[in-house]
Parts: sequence; structure tokens; C-alpha cells
Amino acid sequence: MYRTLMISAIAVLILSLSTFAQPRMSPQERVKALTEKLNLTKDQAAQIEKIYVQAQDQMKKMNADGKPDRATMRKMMEDTQTQVNNVLDDKQKVEFKKMQDEMRKGRQNQKTGKTPETKSE
Repeated sequence: MYRTLMISAIAVLILSLSTFAQPRMSPQERVKALTEKLNLTKDQAAQIEKIYVQAQDQMKKMNADGKPDRATMRKMMEDTQTQVNNVLDDKQKVEFKKMQDEMRKGRQNQKTGKTPETKSE
């Protein structure tokens, strides 16, 4: 009984750690996902990939200089999203906004420990 309990506890710990240690998507993976969701043209995909590569380079530079300021990181991320948004057509902008809202909602739920099953009504 004790052994089963310990194995279960270790399994839960490993699963929870792997959830928090998810790697970030590369610029190419992000563009691929956006292309699938937003039906990007090749020109749009190339422009957005360039934006994401520049943002990734800026982020690496900020991390190399020490622990980056949260406000600076937030500003950089907002600027990146604005640049991406400027490449999209009107229909894609609406869908992109929905995607961003869903991601924000997911992050907020993660911070509060809420899951879709445990949300209070």
C-alpha cells in the first residue's frame, strides 16, 4: 500500500513539473500554428516569422544582460503583438484577438489554480 502511494505521489510530481517546464515555441512553430489557424499567406508568414525572430533575439539579449525588467518584457511582447497584428487582414485580426484572449484567460486560470472543471459559477 505504501509503495503504491509513493509511486503515485512521484508520478503526480513528475507530471506537474513537466507541465511547468514546457519549452517555448520557436518562431517557426509559432508561424506554423498561426498559418493553420489564420490561413496566412506566404508573404504574411514570412513577415511574421521575421517579427518573431527579432523578438526572440531581443529576449535572449535581455536575458543575457541579467534578469530583465518585467515592464520592459511586457512592453516588448505588446510591441511584437502589435507588429503581428499590423500584418493581418481584418478577418484575421478578429481571430488573432480571440486567440490572445483565450491564452490570457488560460494564464489567469493557471495563476489562480482554476481549471475549466473547477471554475466557480
